[in-house]
Amino acid sequence: MEYNLWDVEVGKQLGHFTEERDALHLVRKLVAHYGDEYAHDLGLGRKTDGVDILEPLSGAALLARMREVIPAPDPLNDRQ
Repeated sequence: MEYNLWDVEVGKQLGHFTEERDALHLVRKLVAHYGDEYAHDLGLGRKTDGVDILEPLSGAALLARMREVIPAPDPLNDRQ
């Protein structure tokens, strides 16, 4: 599959990825910096290897997918 992350507010492509996890890592960084509301400005386009275009993810759906694929770190297990 192919994934394209866009800031749809300004019409700028933020990245092209072959792995969903890589695209969602960038989403996590962006919402960590700008807040969850920024997810409404993002659009994750998805295209299968058979060139079927899937509905883009944005807003709450994008946040839910990000949290499903990349769970938040557990601060109790990340202490050093």
